[in-house]
Amino acid sequence: MSEMLGNQYFLARNFEKALHQYEKVLQAGPADEKIRKKLIICYCEVGNVNAAMALFDQVIHDNIDLIALTDVVSEDCPCPELLERMKWYEKIAANSFDFNCILGILSLYCHVEDSLRYFETAFELRPSDQRTHRVLKTIRAYHKSHAPI
Repeated sequence: MSEMLGNQYFLARNFEKALHQYEKVLQAGPADEKIRKKLIICYCEVGNVNAAMALFDQVIHDNIDLIALTDVVSEDCPCPELLERMKWYEKIAANSFDFNCILGILSLYCHVEDSLRYFETAFELRPSDQRTHRVLKTIRAYHKSHAPI
């Protein structure tokens, strides 16, 4: 029941309510990968960067294709519209570690190169952050293995 309700909230772009439903699903036991994929977006939208990064790191380590090969149309992925909405803030927050992490996360659903660029900036801003280093390393390896020859 929580998953269905979470999906309804997610489709309605009510990310805070979707987040609560998806967390219930995770607490009940192992969840479908698609729930974790949507939960990452929810965490980004409510500003819980630490939770978003933790789950994102885990998901891309297990199966980066789950996010990198998102079909934004058929999956009704909100990332393009969320990224567009954030563009106005990009110049102001260019030196924000959290903002670059959020943009990096959301960009991987649409554009690997953009994600890589944002995570490189985040890592430059906080080079001691091990999670960001792992994420950047994973995305770099993925990008290198999928780059045209």
